[in-house]
Amino acid sequence: MKSVALQIKNGVLFPFSKEDADDIGEFKDNQILNAKISGVTKERSYQQLKLFMQACRAVARNTEDPNWNHFEKVKMQCKVALGLYETDKDGNKICIVLPDSSSNDEYLVIFKYRSIGYDTLKHLEACDFFNEAFDLMADFLGTTVEQLLEFSDEEW
Repeated sequence: MKSVALQIKNGVLFPFSKEDADDIGEFKDNQILNAKISGVTKERSYQQLKLFMQACRAVARNTEDPNWNHFEKVKMQCKVALGLYETDKDGNKICIVLPDSSSNDEYLVIFKYRSIGYDTLKHLEACDFFNEAFDLMADFLGTTVEQLLEFSDEEW
C-alpha cells in the first residue's frame, strides 16, 4: 500500500511532489484505486513530518539499543534530548511528581512532552525541531544527516 500526498487544483487531484508522482506512476492508466483521504491545512509540514517519521523508523531498524529500537522510542528520545516539554501559560514545564515505591525519600518526576502535530507546533518551531532531530539521529547512528535522510527516503 502506498501513501502519497495530493493537491486539489480546479477539482482535480494532482501529486504534491515528484516522489508522489513516481509512486502514483506505478499504477496503470484508468486503474481504479481505493483511497482514504484527509486534508492537511499546513503544506509545510507534510513532507517534513513524513521524512521525520521515516528517519525514526530507519534509526529503529538499524540499532539494537533498547532505548532506540522502536519508532516511538526514537521519537521520544528526540523530544527529550531537544527539550520539547509541554508548558503551562507561564512557560513552566508540566510534570508529575510521584513517590518512588522503592525508596522512602526519593521521587519520580515525569515530564509531559509536546506533540509534533500540526496544531501544536508552529512552522518555525517544527523546522528547528526536525533539523535538530535529524542531527541527533545521524549522530546516534554515526552517519551524516544527508546519509540518514537518503537512507530514510529509500526505506519508505
